[in-house]
This record gives sequence, C-alpha cells and structure tokens, in this order.
Amino acid sequence: MAGPVVALVGLFMVGFPGLLIGIIVGLGLYVWSSRWGCTLDTDAIVIEAVATRRIPWSDVQAISYQISRLSTAATIVDKKGKVWMLRAPAHSSFAPDPLLRTKMTEIENFWKAHRGSDWREMSSIASGLQPWQRAE
Repeated sequence: MAGPVVALVGLFMVGFPGLLIGIIVGLGLYVWSSRWGCTLDTDAIVIEAVATRRIPWSDVQAISYQISRLSTAATIVDKKGKVWMLRAPAHSSFAPDPLLRTKMTEIENFWKAHRGSDWREMSSIASGLQPWQRAE
C-alpha cells in the first residue's frame, strides 16, 4: 500500500519523474517487506523484519494472535515484557489468511516443545496479559 502512496505524492510534488521514483521506491519496499516473517529453530524464533532478531524459546512468555474482518495481528512477548509483532499472513489486502490459526498453533506448539524444562512463567508479565495470551 505504501508504493502507490509514494508514487502519488511524487506525482503531485514533482510530476512524472516523481511518479517514476515513487513507483521504483514502492516496488523496492514491497519486495523488501515480502521477505519479512519468522523462522523456527530448535533454540529460538528468528524474526525477520527491518532487523533480524533471535529470541530464545526460554525467553518467550506468550504467543498470541487476533483476527478481525480487516486485519490480523500476531505477537510474541519476551521475558522483559517487550511485545514483538510478527508479520501476520494475509490472504489479500483486506482479508486475513484462513490458515493463520493453524500457523500460530504450530508456532505455539513448537515453543512449548522447545522452551525447556526450566522455563517458568513470569507472574509480573503474565498479570499484564489477556487471559487467552497466558501460558498454560
């Protein structure tokens, strides 16, 4: 969505050269952001976005997702209480991926299997989470 906006702003500001630059920048942003996502390793979840982050499974306190008619949100909360947004897959521009529940359940099951026997839920973080976000 950012590509067309950049192209229109470029067109109105400087004419055809601005439109051309806006299209190039928009395509670049689209290709770059299409590579964002996450990878599950046995010791960490790797979040690929603007910067790549590795969060060890033992540091993950919660995994949750929300689906509405127009959007999806997938998040991970680490032991410091920081919320990490995952790129929630979309079926189209305004429709959530019908497989989101399946994908998030797979991530949650992988976390539970690989977080280690010494993992403990931190009550200070769990108390701030919604009931459905808390670990069982």
